[in-house]
This record gives sequence, C-alpha cells and structure tokens, in this order.
Amino acid sequence: MQIKGTAVKSIKDFVEKQYPNGYKNWIQSLSEESKKIFVSLIDVSQWYPIQYAAIEPTITIGKLFYDGNVNKAAYEMGRFGAQIALTGVYKVFVMIASPAYIIERASRIMTSYYQPSSIVVKEKQAKLCIVHIDKLPDKNPIIEMRIAGWISKAFEVTGCRDVKVETPKSLSKGDAYTEIVIKWQ
Repeated sequence: MQIKGTAVKSIKDFVEKQYPNGYKNWIQSLSEESKKIFVSLIDVSQWYPIQYAAIEPTITIGKLFYDGNVNKAAYEMGRFGAQIALTGVYKVFVMIASPAYIIERASRIMTSYYQPSSIVVKEKQAKLCIVHIDKLPDKNPIIEMRIAGWISKAFEVTGCRDVKVETPKSLSKGDAYTEIVIKWQ
C-alpha cells in the first residue's frame, strides 16, 4: 500500500505554506518512521508507505491545526494538492477542459498517486458526476477525503462554481466501494 512522492510532497508543502509557524511542531509530533520521510528530500518519483507518508501525517495535521477533525484536514490537503497540480504545468490544458473530461482522466490520475487504486465514472450529467472507487491502497477515510478534496478543487479549477462533494458510500465504512457525488453550477 503506497502513495507517490508527488502526493507526499504536497503534504509537506501544505503544512509549510498553510501553517508555517506550526511546521516544526508538526515534524516533531510525527513518529520516527514518518519523520524520516518528511525531513529528507522527498523524491516525487518514488513510492512511499501510505501509513507513514500520508495517514499518520494527516492525523497529526488534523490534531494540530483542525481541532482533531482529521477528515477536514485530509479534504483541505486534497484541495491543496489539486491546486498545485492543476495550476502549474497543466494550467492551460485544465482551463479549456470540461469537468467530465477531467474526471474521466481520474483513473489515470489516481493510479499515479495511489497503489493499488481504481476509480470509475458511473454517471455524468450536465451538473452532476458520480464516481466509484473500488480499490484503495488502504481503506481509510483519510485517503477517501483527500481524493474528494482533490476532485472538488479540480472541478473549481475547470470553472465550476458552487461545487458540492458528498461521499454517501465508503470502503472505510464497509461498503463495496466509495461513492463520490459531485454537483456544481
């Protein structure tokens, strides 16, 4: 169960940019395994163990900066990751792409961040999209919330307004898949 270095780096960048005064405290609060990852140069092309490179650091971020709301922390980190990924090199491409086009590419995007993973677009309408995730590297709500946050920001970057994201079904809660429902204006 692994997460790509690009996603790991976005966690570190998130804390450095959003909570610069709390960054050192965050690093010191991590286990030795996680601390080794975040005090070293993160290789964006490498794969890291998801527990120490994403789940534990996110739990710590939730405790330190979100009054214990780990799901909110994960969601905001997903949004941050999408903002960085989709407004850099891909900015022009994303600005002309439709939300449906972006979400159809989600399967490739997911597998470039998480191993193993699988996402399928189940339904797409003018202002609605439903995706199912039937495989995740760890059936943990933190990963589901990161993905939901990433999708939310991706839709905003493509020009959608008033984006609402819900997860009525969840692998982490024992469902057969995680369902993410996206609605927008």
